[in-house]
Amino acid sequence: MNMTDYPEIDLDKVAALFKQWLIDKEEDILRYRDKTYTSVMTSTPAAQHHTRWLDEMDDSFERYMQEAPALEQV
Repeated sequence: MNMTDYPEIDLDKVAALFKQWLIDKEEDILRYRDKTYTSVMTSTPAAQHHTRWLDEMDDSFERYMQEAPALEQV
């Protein structure tokens, strides 16, 4: 990686994060997408999504960026 202009990252942390993702996926295939992780580049924790992945039926950008789900009118 020294021969690129890519920022320095801790590859051990990347490997640990990937291994944790694999463990989470094996433990619960339906809910592993709800997990959040911390960026190895910025150390910023990911925000928790407002709706569980399994319950989210709208994958539009606008819906994703909502802070809380809108109440649907019946």
